[in-house]
Amino acid sequence: MPTAAEFDALAAGFEELAESAAVMMDEPTGVFDRAVLVGGRFTADVAEALELCRREATMTSIELQACAAECRHRATVCRAYGTALMHWHHALHQVAQARTQWGVAVHLHQLDPLVHPAPGPPPEDPPRPSRPAPWVDL
Repeated sequence: MPTAAEFDALAAGFEELAESAAVMMDEPTGVFDRAVLVGGRFTADVAEALELCRREATMTSIELQACAAECRHRATVCRAYGTALMHWHHALHQVAQARTQWGVAVHLHQLDPLVHPAPGPPPEDPPRPSRPAPWVDL
């Protein structure tokens, strides 16, 4: 599965292609000099074909922009999951330290319950972040 960086690279590629498709059908420049007469059915057919190509290029550009937006969204989701996992690992480390302190408190309480109060229940692990989607990778 692609990572956030790979999704970003894909989005940049889609955006570049979308821009290319958008300008592909800019108004074509003439290739004939002024002495050549234009008009009639052939000119109309060419204009119709160019308009069809222009519409297709516009639709392609819109679709590529949507692909880029989806890739950017997925990159954001991947980063958010990575951040949540990092915080979870940090919390696990803190719980491990708290458990060590709790174990010492239990031991002291067992040695002399009158001096050392009961420590209460042991610290619990923080809940693991739920995986947001099967395509998320770090």
